[in-house]
Amino acid sequence: MRGSGGEPHLGGWSDQAWRTALAAAGPRRARALVDGTATAANWQDIAKKASGGLGLDITYGGEGYGASDHSSFTAARVPVAFLFTGTHDDYHKPSDEVAKIDFDKLARVTELMLRVGLAVADRPARPLPGR
Repeated sequence: MRGSGGEPHLGGWSDQAWRTALAAAGPRRARALVDGTATAANWQDIAKKASGGLGLDITYGGEGYGASDHSSFTAARVPVAFLFTGTHDDYHKPSDEVAKIDFDKLARVTELMLRVGLAVADRPARPLPGR
């Protein structure tokens, strides 16, 4: 993500080994998208293994671009894993209230993100960009 001056946060792009991002936690359905799987070698395999037993219907996308801050990292050739649970009628509106969050799904998607992060952190080397 770029700061107001156009420079990346937390140092230069070369300091970024990889980026994860999570967007949305509703509505109440077990679907999720893991995007950016082509931005690093073996990324999709890591995500598939990490999702085991979580009861999520996952779609995998390779692109790594979209309407979120992970796109800046993709453009800089930093591997990304973007987890998105979809839009809904109240998405990004004042009517999107805490009571509408599916906390069970949020916990499962958060667990997926944790597992992906641990799998990547346990690798002997940084993820290599896939493009």
